[in-house]
Amino acid sequence: MKILFVSWDIPSKHTGVGIPSYYLIKYLSKKHDVFLVSFKLTRKENRYEDLSKYCKDIIIVEHFLDDMHYLKRVIFALKNMFSPKPFVVELAYSQKMVEKVRSAINKINPDVIYVDSYAMLQYIPDEICCFKVLSPPDAEAEAAKNICKQERNLIKKLFFAIEYVKIKYYEIKNYKKVNLCIVKSDYDRKILKSYLTSVNIYAIPNGVDIEYFNPQVIHNTNLGAYYCNNYIIFFGDMSPTVNVQAVLFFYKKIFPLIRKKYPTIKFYIVGRNPSPEIRNLQKDPNVVVTGAVDDIRPYVACSAVVIAPMISGGGIKNKVLQAMAMGKPVVTTSIGVRGVRAEHLKEIIIADDPEEFANYILELFRNPKLRKKIGYRARKLVEIKYTWDKIGEKFETLLKSRINFDTRY
Repeated sequence: MKILFVSWDIPSKHTGVGIPSYYLIKYLSKKHDVFLVSFKLTRKENRYEDLSKYCKDIIIVEHFLDDMHYLKRVIFALKNMFSPKPFVVELAYSQKMVEKVRSAINKINPDVIYVDSYAMLQYIPDEICCFKVLSPPDAEAEAAKNICKQERNLIKKLFFAIEYVKIKYYEIKNYKKVNLCIVKSDYDRKILKSYLTSVNIYAIPNGVDIEYFNPQVIHNTNLGAYYCNNYIIFFGDMSPTVNVQAVLFFYKKIFPLIRKKYPTIKFYIVGRNPSPEIRNLQKDPNVVVTGAVDDIRPYVACSAVVIAPMISGGGIKNKVLQAMAMGKPVVTTSIGVRGVRAEHLKEIIIADDPEEFANYILELFRNPKLRKKIGYRARKLVEIKYTWDKIGEKFETLLKSRINFDTRY
């Protein structure tokens, strides 16, 4: 088959929403002809040369969102509140992308078009006769509603309340145009299916590169021997609201309880694009905000505990799978573990109450054997269930079965 990927950002091995697209492209290229049209959202990264090994052709449209100053983005968001289009859909519009996608479709005549973001659906012509697959990171309207519930800033709260309505309308109007919708968790599937009854919706989780993320990574000596196994880490892109809310929740509600027992403990926040609220935490000498790093693995390897205290959002958290693959104990919430079939106190620790969350972290600090046991079991779980070869096989099998079954195609 000829499969055209239309991506929100350049598919990436280890960063952001482009991870699933990268590994699906790699897997599918073994048996199929794969093509890619993608935005390039940041000037700083140039990571698509590796994709040329798997793609017959790559078309990149520069759409540098990092050129948009924080204040300019805020103004754009405020104006968007009066637009019928969701914020990300309007932010993603590019006439050049319209032209490039249409040109690619006419040239390739694909059998399948795979879209990795609901914002990119606007580029797929309704009249095109091929099998269309949408795989959003989560149930987008539900994610906006959850963010709204947790938001304390009244303007932001209003923004996400409006976004919830706009995104849900967008989903109802546009998701029925695709032949297959694949989400990352059963929770997201259940939410979408409750109001998209006619859409074929399935859940396939993300995978993890177990060769890259492995327990044998050498510790980063720049962190210093004193801090090795003596700090807590949260890692990931620090611009999304869900990550900002998670870190602030941990810092305000949980970290003070831990510091009562371990006054010198450090909290590392590792990842690109830290928001002003996150950068402001650096005033605390017990908090380290690194910003972008070349390699996340040494920071994870040198930590004692990885946290994912998610209180909003949806989908599956790549950071959870990556930390588990590195044999690290992960303490998360019931939201943070969605999409990962891990058992509490066996391969992962789940706590929604701040005091309970803190107590589990304290127990892990006191008990190195428990850290090692949970980390070992976590690694074994991802080896069995979450390699990208297994996920790619599930996707290909589902795709073929739906193509054979769908009478519209």
